[in-house]
Amino acid sequence: PRPSMPRYCGDYPDTPHLSFDVTLRRLMMIYYSIMREFLLSLLGLAIIYAFPNAIAFTTLLIVFVVFSILFSLSLCVRRLHDMSCSGWYVLLMIIPVANFILGFVFFLVPGTQRNNQFGAPAKPVNLLMLIVIIIVGIISIGEFISSFN
Repeated sequence: PRPSMPRYCGDYPDTPHLSFDVTLRRLMMIYYSIMREFLLSLLGLAIIYAFPNAIAFTTLLIVFVVFSILFSLSLCVRRLHDMSCSGWYVLLMIIPVANFILGFVFFLVPGTQRNNQFGAPAKPVNLLMLIVIIIVGIISIGEFISSFN
């Protein structure tokens, strides 16, 4: 049984971050991807310095990698749901060329503006999230340009 859907688009439900049965907008996917990479980098550094023992390091690294994969799958399925597509299309990410194309589709194709079979549209990006996306975008473009010098 699905949770009851809001009657209009302005009523956004709160969703857990590892949920596979709701929708996710483009900018929210970018924000969550940026934050995931940032947190995993910090955790990786913390593990390296806190656990010089190779067994403890490897165990914690595996746990973080599994969590990252689950979180990434959740983002992809939620983004597909926002585009009114089945989450099973995420299996196309296994195919080398298809995953590249699907990655562009995630960022180029807008989601539905109304309720679809997967629920209500996701919450829009707030100002802080938009600032983080813009700053990371500017830094990334600057690093790309400086790599040619």
